[in-house]
Amino acid sequence: MVKFGLKGCRLTLMIFLAVFTVFSLGLSTPRDLAQDVAQADEMFGNGQFDEAFRLYARAAEKDPSQYGPVIGLARIHLLRNALDEAEEALKKAIALKPQEQEPQALMGEALYRRDRYTQAAPFFEAAGRKARAEKMKAFEGKIPFQIESGPEVAILPFLQTDPLPIVKVTVNGQEGKFLIDTGGWELHVLPDFAEKCGLKPLGEKQTGTYAGGRQASVSNAVADRVNLGEFALRNVPVVLPERSPSPFKIDGIIGTIVLYHFLFTLDYPGGRLILRRNTPEMSRTVAVESAASGATRVPFWLAGDHFTYAWGTANGAGPYLFFIDTGLAGGGFTCFEHVVKEAKIELPKEGFQGMGGGGPITVYPFMVDLTLGQARRDGVQGLYGGMPPGTEKSYGFRTGGIISHGFFRPFAVTFDFQAMALYLKAIRI
Repeated sequence: MVKFGLKGCRLTLMIFLAVFTVFSLGLSTPRDLAQDVAQADEMFGNGQFDEAFRLYARAAEKDPSQYGPVIGLARIHLLRNALDEAEEALKKAIALKPQEQEPQALMGEALYRRDRYTQAAPFFEAAGRKARAEKMKAFEGKIPFQIESGPEVAILPFLQTDPLPIVKVTVNGQEGKFLIDTGGWELHVLPDFAEKCGLKPLGEKQTGTYAGGRQASVSNAVADRVNLGEFALRNVPVVLPERSPSPFKIDGIIGTIVLYHFLFTLDYPGGRLILRRNTPEMSRTVAVESAASGATRVPFWLAGDHFTYAWGTANGAGPYLFFIDTGLAGGGFTCFEHVVKEAKIELPKEGFQGMGGGGPITVYPFMVDLTLGQARRDGVQGLYGGMPPGTEKSYGFRTGGIISHGFFRPFAVTFDFQAMALYLKAIRI
């Protein structure tokens, strides 16, 4: 029989506490952290951003010196358009890996979204994006997209609604016809009209990517003044394509980066573009009015500089993250091969030639039932062939395709980049 005295009890307690401490620490071993990050990376790749965020946050809290969780948090903050949080995470990521290009590029993107172009320039340069950095430097002493004058709300009537909406825009005093396309980025001004407007290319050319993955050379410029209805904007960044990226007789294209400086509505049935000042008060007003009108609210994410994604389905398959690109003329949907298979989409044996910004592409028509959030449309015209293989994970997460004009046609669609939500209000005419 063994007897324990007071010293023996203390020794036993110390051994127990030591074992318990080792076991507790074992819950946060490097292996466990690596598993958290690996699982978060997998969720991110599947578009499960909120779930991935929680795991990245847990891993970063356990070990703030790990780069993986920090850059993971930064990516998701940017997708949420939470720019304060994104910048904070990116500062940490750059401190952890100063030579890594991704956090430099993402910091440039965060500052670019804030219209802090000259501050963004060195980050784009560090990321190897020299032409982008050069464009940012051209705004030294200027405020990009400065709204010089305008009301709280302005309305631009569509000159036409189909196959895509066109409105009047004035650039440096010259009035032209501009296509509205959320698949575009900045203000595209076509060669002949650019000459009338006195727009001069800035330095090196860049490569723009258009439908079908086709690429084309573009130059950059700065427009001194752009009028969108009653709104007068100064210092507007411009893209100068070498040739027209559209088969229509237009002078340019209004892309998402121009539009997200407003809280805007594409009112297809009403035939108008509504521009509201992009303020927190206006965001709250639109949310209340949309709820009262029975509009469908659809959360979305922002990747890169203008790629907006929201969850939807095709023929009941999915859900998939769809790129909201309103510029698909003659159709409401295009998708990747895996969606064709999973949604059991039947394609014809022969296609026809369409035109994208980078040149001609062969497309195959089909019909499909679609949802975006809770909004639904059956029998939407689809066009297969505009999504090159291998690009479904361009931003690190799997996407399904593009949802476009033909789907949105019965709706007034409001984009709120503060609330990161679409409001789809069905209107009967």
